[in-house]
Amino acid sequence: IFPNCELLLSTTMMMMKILYRRRLCRGNLSMGCIALILGLLFASFYYEFAECFTVFVPRSSTSPKTHVYPFFQSSSPNSESSSSNESSSPSNEGLNKYLTTAERERRAESARRKERKGDVVIGKTSALPDAVNFEIDVRDTERQLYESSDKLEHEVRRLSDLGLTSLKMGDLESAKDSFDQVFALKPTVYLWQAGLALYYLGDVHKAAESFTNNAYIFEGRFGEQASEERIWRDACELRLRSRPKKRKRKVTKELKNLEAAGIDGEGSSTEQLPRIDPVGEGAPRERRKVVRIAREMFTSSIEEDVTGMIMSRTKLRHICMRPGPDRMRFKLHASFFLGLHYDCLGSTDRAKKYMKKAFIYSGEGMKSDDVLDMLPLLHMKHRNFFDNDEVDEEDDVDLTGSSNYITALIKEEVETMSRLSLQNDLKKDGIKCSSSNKAEVQRLFVQKLVAIAATDNDFSY
Repeated sequence: IFPNCELLLSTTMMMMKILYRRRLCRGNLSMGCIALILGLLFASFYYEFAECFTVFVPRSSTSPKTHVYPFFQSSSPNSESSSSNESSSPSNEGLNKYLTTAERERRAESARRKERKGDVVIGKTSALPDAVNFEIDVRDTERQLYESSDKLEHEVRRLSDLGLTSLKMGDLESAKDSFDQVFALKPTVYLWQAGLALYYLGDVHKAAESFTNNAYIFEGRFGEQASEERIWRDACELRLRSRPKKRKRKVTKELKNLEAAGIDGEGSSTEQLPRIDPVGEGAPRERRKVVRIAREMFTSSIEEDVTGMIMSRTKLRHICMRPGPDRMRFKLHASFFLGLHYDCLGSTDRAKKYMKKAFIYSGEGMKSDDVLDMLPLLHMKHRNFFDNDEVDEEDDVDLTGSSNYITALIKEEVETMSRLSLQNDLKKDGIKCSSSNKAEVQRLFVQKLVAIAATDNDFSY
């Protein structure tokens, strides 16, 4: 009769308080009896019509139990005594409509587990009866892999580890020599880090060739997008494009001299760089948000898509402004790719600013097994970015005339672009702007980008 002692006790105490305050009954004994009778009636009424009040009764977020009626508890996912057909029985059909989707799923999973308990069907059960899981031992797995490999694989693995260790230590020449020996033994090996050593040694063309070859190997072998290889290949091309004019004239003069002497001047211009085929429509999407945005940024720069480049930069800068610690390493990678992009385009001050941030987020060059965590230190050492200037981890964004940080970031990026490039990009979208006033062109461009950002999910946390 009584669904819950707490309910009966609380109802009786409530009735006693009401009777005492209203002075309906003076005697303590008579008042208690009347309150008890009223509490019994109310509790019975509540229990009888609890189904009607199920939606209004709050459920505990920490416990699957509820304060409505007992058979709610018997059908919880942790109950071993619940029947598998309980959720689908006619008596509970009226109750299920008040359950949340998560509760329905938990009940269905509990029913499925009870149904296949003790069942041994391949593809239906996860393990055989009395079976135990294999012990996870990384060293034992490595030992088995080593024993199953031949001498060539042993040598390739040894030289690869030696090259990666040299790269982390900043010894680029030793890393390059080790990687060259690896490719001499096995030309089809996947080792994209070899391109990093070539890039920082200044051999940009061979670095682009290495990134291209490794991209094809990775995508053909694993079926995923080789985002890092594509980013670094585009970085090689942007670096060649942004050479100083004197250097470009010198390269052009060298090309003419080589052609006059009958020598092929391959590797002296961006047209000679190998290109990676665009990703097909059926290819899987890059799951790492920061890497995907960084790749869009570099691709937009290669294709001279001003809108795409500014939006990608704004997204990465917005990620760097997120409050709190960088547990997912988003700020580290976003700062590094921003610094690399600015450096490839010749914007040294901004490149130094974001590369220093990445250096701080990486633990200031502390020991790490991931070579990507060592890239900020390697880049700063290569570009001689170390100085005594302090670095503010937060972006100093001018909010004057802007309603939020995203609009302010877009304005800052638009101000760095030339009027002609903004006008050409507006014409691609059918927006006519023949004004010679740069401020007016910037206003139209900012208005366009703010409208795009309003519906872009990448700006959400």
